[in-house]
Amino acid sequence: MIIKLNEPNVTELVTTTTKPVTTTEATTTKPVTTTSELLPETVSGDANNDGIISAADFIKLVQHILNPEMQINSKTSDLNGDGKIDSADAVELKKLFLG
Repeated sequence: MIIKLNEPNVTELVTTTTKPVTTTEATTTKPVTTTSELLPETVSGDANNDGIISAADFIKLVQHILNPEMQINSKTSDLNGDGKIDSADAVELKKLFLG
């Protein structure tokens, strides 16, 4: 509020109004570091994609046979090459694992 004196004994009241100011919050982001690791070579019988054949692959394959929604590597789990993953593949994997 400003009071302005123009003449003696006369005052003029001047009111100033400012427009609302809209502000936005600044968002800062930290740099993101991404890394990529090389995928292991595909090994026939490697149902869990860890790059080696072990009892864990046999367990994963049997779990998939019992519950087809269980995800496995279908390319390396079809050991007999018949286009489906079933108990015949588990038998082949057991032979590979046990020698």
